[in-house]
Amino acid sequence: MLLEKVKATLQNSCYIQPQDTLVMGVSGGADSMTLLDILVRSGYKPVVAHFNHQLRPEAAADAEFVRRRAGEYGLEFALGSADVALQARQNSQSIEEAARGARYRFLFGLAEQRQAVALVVAHQADDQVETVLLNLLRGSGLKGLSAMRFQSFSPFHESIPLVRPMLGCWRDEIQLYCSDHKLPFVCDETNQDSTYRRNRIRLELLPELESYNPQIKRSLFQMADLLAGDMDFINAACRDAAAQVALQTHAGYAEMELREFRHLSVALQRALIRSILADAFPQAVELGAYHFELARRCLTREMESLNVQLNDAILVRVESGRGVFMRTESAMQPSSEWPAIENEIHILPETGTIELACGWELSLEMLSKDSLGDAYLSNTDNFCAYLASEKLASDLLLRTWQDGDRYQPLGLLKGQQKLSDFWINNKVPLRAKGHWPLLFSGGNLVWVPGFPPSQLVKVSSETQNVLKARVSHRENYSSVI
Repeated sequence: MLLEKVKATLQNSCYIQPQDTLVMGVSGGADSMTLLDILVRSGYKPVVAHFNHQLRPEAAADAEFVRRRAGEYGLEFALGSADVALQARQNSQSIEEAARGARYRFLFGLAEQRQAVALVVAHQADDQVETVLLNLLRGSGLKGLSAMRFQSFSPFHESIPLVRPMLGCWRDEIQLYCSDHKLPFVCDETNQDSTYRRNRIRLELLPELESYNPQIKRSLFQMADLLAGDMDFINAACRDAAAQVALQTHAGYAEMELREFRHLSVALQRALIRSILADAFPQAVELGAYHFELARRCLTREMESLNVQLNDAILVRVESGRGVFMRTESAMQPSSEWPAIENEIHILPETGTIELACGWELSLEMLSKDSLGDAYLSNTDNFCAYLASEKLASDLLLRTWQDGDRYQPLGLLKGQQKLSDFWINNKVPLRAKGHWPLLFSGGNLVWVPGFPPSQLVKVSSETQNVLKARVSHRENYSSVI
């Protein structure tokens, strides 16, 4: 019985309970009306969310139908709307891509607003089969062929899961449920429009495949389920590999050590690249197997270029033994994640507080060594430095890294090292280096904020005055203007 089947899936595979706050996307079609009815009969009270894509004359009537049915169930109703055709033209997307993006942005935004534990949708087994074939035609790898899960996370929200309680139910089961319970629903005539690729798969390709194998849909569904298990294994291997290659990932940036990466199997290299791109660039949903292989060949030096552009926004490059994934230079801006400046700043030791970039600031204070006591010896905050005043020039310069810069870190008694090597040894992300503030005195680099000061300005027993320099980030800083 469909009701009992879905109730069991809700708790055992989707991990949601009747008391949980849920948002459900409801189109008004047979699938979503069936799931909504089952949820209500099972004690759930989701917020009913409908999105009007403004693509059909009947769209407003569909929204009113869903609103009315939600009221009959005693449920809250929320409506979203957008001119999807216009968005598709503006963003050079297909209607299907634009519709999906607009719909999920609305649904996840509502789920976040309501503090929902999950977003519920009515994808079913026939949808799963169509998705497998869509991804196969695109040339997808294992992830695409394993298709949808009962519970998964979407590029549209990193912490609210998308749950599909009817993923194991077939269309004929749903139609029978609607008939038995006399459930009203709306029919979307565009589902019969073969202009859309998914419709062509359902209306033309699947019937042809069934002439070769009458059980093709169940075979493809089972294949996706088996491959999902394989993907779980690969994802676990990716987590181990990420530690092995010292992977660092941030929004819009990632880097790793290539010596270890090149020792991985080709399959694991591709899987790790896919995982990196999904984590660092979650909105880049158009990236696929071709892009993963292009990045892999660049990082393993199977191609001459040390840089490869995956799309308009993402660059992969090899630099000093590390593989770097980053936004293109035009999109690289100072970040509040690390200390940052945009222009050179000439300063005097008695300047006080200087505003840097992205909410960062530098404060300077001249102190007598006697007033400090042992504070400079016990300091463990590398964003605070104590510099011997007598060893500093009368004016200081704050600027960013340039080729040829050298540094003599505290404890290095003789000689200096290239700042580029210092960056690498301390695993400073590439995108941070270009805007990281450096304090110079008389042409010498005396402090890299975030690290101990230079040996050149070490406070000694002969020091009388000490310049205390601190770089900090304002708590109330906002980048929104």
